[in-house]
Amino acid sequence: RLTAPYGQTRTLALADGSEVTLNAHSSVRVPRWLAYADRREVWLDGEAYFSVNRTPDRRSFIVHTANLDV
Repeated sequence: RLTAPYGQTRTLALADGSEVTLNAHSSVRVPRWLAYADRREVWLDGEAYFSVNRTPDRRSFIVHTANLDV
């Protein structure tokens, strides 16, 4: 689980080359095998901006939240 503390944002590089910028007091759970999975999936609690890297085989990138899967 990657987190951003109160009052700060945090930009993180993911194993597949994508980036996530977490807003304050937010977290994202990323599986270790993200770069190799058939479907790249992460679980977000809070707010974040994702810059998703396209893969040669165009695997989907899914963000799961409490109320919505994008």
